[in-house]
Amino acid sequence: MTLLDDRGVFDAGTGPMLGDNPVRPFDALPQRSSARAAPDADTLERARRLHSQWGIESPQKVALLGILLARLAEVPFEDAAELLDVRPARLEKLMHGEEQIPSRIAKRWMVIAEALEDLQAVLKPRATARWLRTSIPALEGRTPLDSIKRGRLAEVRALTASYCDEAFS
Repeated sequence: MTLLDDRGVFDAGTGPMLGDNPVRPFDALPQRSSARAAPDADTLERARRLHSQWGIESPQKVALLGILLARLAEVPFEDAAELLDVRPARLEKLMHGEEQIPSRIAKRWMVIAEALEDLQAVLKPRATARWLRTSIPALEGRTPLDSIKRGRLAEVRALTASYCDEAFS
């Protein structure tokens, strides 16, 4: 099938798309080799450094990030980044796998995940954003987000654990 333009003239540019232009048949696909060049020494050294920095447990770290983001689904992205102690641009890179998650961050995130789990046992997930920005007397009148920023994650974790205590009800 060939296409004619609005004047009834053959349009040679349409044939290859449809595969029936006798003037310009399809070109053969380029031949590709399955052979690959061996990685150079710099590439191997970089791979060794990355492995030693992030370790073999990277899939668990990615899963942890997924759990955190699910628990923070109702929280503004900037607040989530602040809570996780990364810039929003870096959080995006971590989410898309463009950067690896260092162990230092993963350990902190585990505590935050535990705190969010306790919190969401007593609050609906959509209330998490408001709770993070609410002054709490047990945190010396600071918000949980501010307390975490100031390095008081253990206090926030203890607070959320107390919410699950039967005496709290």
